[in-house]
Amino acid sequence: MNKIIGLSSEEVSLRNKKYGLNELVKEKKKNFLQVFLLEFSDWLVIILLIAALLSIIVDPNNIFEVFIILFILIINAFIGAIQEIKAAKTLDSLKKLSNHKTKVIRDNKEILIEPKYLTIGDIIFLEKGNMLDADIKIIESNNLKIDEAILTGESIPVYKSKGDNAYSATLIIGGRGIGEVTAIGMNSKIGEIAKELISNNNTKTPLEIKLEEVGKSVGLVAIVICVFVFILQLLLKIEMLEAFKSAISLAVAAIPEGLATVVTVTLAIGVGKMSKENSLVKKLECVETLGCTNIICTDKTGTLTYNNLKVLEIYHDRLYKVDNFNELDINLLNKLFIISNYNDNTIDPIDKAINEICKNIKSLNYKIINIDEFDSDKKYMKLTYDLNNCQYSLFKGAFDRLIKIVRKPVKNEILSTFERFLDLGYRVIAISDENEIIALIAMMDTVRKDVIKTIDLAKGANVKTVMITGDHHKTAFDIAMKVNIASNINEVMKKEDLDKLTDQQLEEVINNYSVFSRVSPFDKVRIVKAYQNKNMVVAMIGDGVNDAAALKTANIGCVMGDGAEISKDSADIILIDNNYNTLIHAVKNGRTIYENIKKCVVYLLSSNIGEVLSILLVTLMSLVTKVNLGIPLLSIHLLWINLITDSLPAFGLGIMEGDKDIMKESPRNTKNHFFSKDMIKEIIFMGSVIGLLTIISYFIGKNINGEYAVTMAFFTISTSQLIHSYNCSSNKTIFNKSILKNKFLNLSFVVGILLELFVIYQDNVNTLFKLKPLPINLLLISLFLSFITLLIAEIKKKI
Repeated sequence: MNKIIGLSSEEVSLRNKKYGLNELVKEKKKNFLQVFLLEFSDWLVIILLIAALLSIIVDPNNIFEVFIILFILIINAFIGAIQEIKAAKTLDSLKKLSNHKTKVIRDNKEILIEPKYLTIGDIIFLEKGNMLDADIKIIESNNLKIDEAILTGESIPVYKSKGDNAYSATLIIGGRGIGEVTAIGMNSKIGEIAKELISNNNTKTPLEIKLEEVGKSVGLVAIVICVFVFILQLLLKIEMLEAFKSAISLAVAAIPEGLATVVTVTLAIGVGKMSKENSLVKKLECVETLGCTNIICTDKTGTLTYNNLKVLEIYHDRLYKVDNFNELDINLLNKLFIISNYNDNTIDPIDKAINEICKNIKSLNYKIINIDEFDSDKKYMKLTYDLNNCQYSLFKGAFDRLIKIVRKPVKNEILSTFERFLDLGYRVIAISDENEIIALIAMMDTVRKDVIKTIDLAKGANVKTVMITGDHHKTAFDIAMKVNIASNINEVMKKEDLDKLTDQQLEEVINNYSVFSRVSPFDKVRIVKAYQNKNMVVAMIGDGVNDAAALKTANIGCVMGDGAEISKDSADIILIDNNYNTLIHAVKNGRTIYENIKKCVVYLLSSNIGEVLSILLVTLMSLVTKVNLGIPLLSIHLLWINLITDSLPAFGLGIMEGDKDIMKESPRNTKNHFFSKDMIKEIIFMGSVIGLLTIISYFIGKNINGEYAVTMAFFTISTSQLIHSYNCSSNKTIFNKSILKNKFLNLSFVVGILLELFVIYQDNVNTLFKLKPLPINLLLISLFLSFITLLIAEIKKKI
């Protein structure tokens, strides 16, 4: 490589001012006021606003009631806006974690910078697996191969030579080189496309869409019921205004205003928590899929092992072990030095291990002429170099591939040594020239701590771990046996056996195997698809360029934190610490988040059903008895209840720790509807209990003193719902130590009770809410009725 100095710091500063940062124009973010106003665009909220307006037109004396309705709607919108802004910030911070760095030459030094600080004239290194961050002109090329499918739609890679142009967002899939930046940001080729694609549309997860549809369906049902109740009360000869108010109250009761917000916030908080545990989730919908995962396809090296290789034995003219490596021939050591130092920054673990053997070699006067990079299909690399004005070639890679290249027959002693190394579980690297095998290098990797425990945990959750590796089948089996993935060599499928099978035949036998060896990138895609065709949800772990297609194909693509940029681009989750254990924890978190969302939905909908029933049943009783029994709850009561006893406890349920037995359950079937029969029964049953207890409280109050009836109903239904949040927190009894662990849920309960007492007993406030201070005996009766919710729920759980 010719000496390249690169831009100076002063020149970079000047060019940054002149050309700006290397960034594409992003969609404009909404400020708080815009998000706040959008909270009122929901058609259910619009119905309530219209109802409030009509109410004041019909009867101007309703000004205070309308004011309270508007006040509560504003508070609801304010809370919703705050949570949406927080969720957006959480996701933005997660995106920043996944930012990669670009290697450039500046001030005659190699440094790593954020891509946005690239400027015109910067000199950047082009390495396999990286994504280009700007348009460039190639200065030097060594078999440089770039995938330009994002621009051209053609999947065939393009070879680039000196003087060619390459473009931002394309992917280097082979070779290496150096380039000079010619265009950045919106002036790059991808920037021109971005100008056409800028949009303000926000994507929603499938679960959010489902629940939004549920909200709309509930809203439509509410409108039908409202009209029905309105007509019924007119038939009872109740004044039109009162009938209208009653109908509006029912609409308020039925509409789950906080449902969408709670789901979004729960997902965002869950994803934020996962990032702290080294799982960077790029898409919210992945959280839903994680809970369904039942197959994890993983690489061996660096995932199940530390990828910290150590050379234990070498065969050259005879066998050498660690204690006599110093007896190795100097010519061999020179070749090992050259074949492991072709990269200026030796980061490959194999090269590091080999380099350690020849660390005492003084610098050799050699020059690299050409590098034919390692390829996952051919399984070897070729290095051509000049030493003392003579040209030589060295090969490094899989023994079974190199024996097909060398001219001389392989000695029996080498063949038997190779088999012995494999039987010992070594990873074997062969070194050859064009004539013969020069050396066999036996290495050993160390299994990661806790990986056995984690794989057993996955098994207990009916999640099968499958090893897909480029290693020889014996080496692969040795590690698979150590980590409890396989117990018999027959569970390993070799490359040659895989190639003989059609896709249909592979599907029929795939469950018999736990390890696939010597696989190619295409094989990985075939394996993933075979599992998917058997209705399995597949998570794929990878890190290299050759994993990108399989990562894209899998239901969940998981890439290592130090993986290639093309793989990160294809993946859904980045495992920052390169650890298999992290993915299993992510699966557990995915299950927990999904279960928490279900708890929130059960809580909110059962609470709303209780409110609907309390009004609807009293109205029907009025019709049957032909006596105006009044309305147990007014619209302002219901809005206040939904604000206090719905939102806060729902958020508490959304951030609950997972059940300790959650990884003992089978993965959720993706074909199962979100609303299972049991879930619907639970919502209707507990909603009915809350509604009936409210009605009982209302009539007790009406019997004792009519002016206390509404207040008793208000306190009973509010407290019942607060207590019901604890019922929803677990399918088991809540009478255990864990009840005190969720501080937010406990705080929500205390705050809810205090606010109920405030609106009941605070002068002027209770007048606005049309409530009466309850005597202590009636308060205790209402409290007792509320706790029956807990008693019934506990009996139901026991049964």
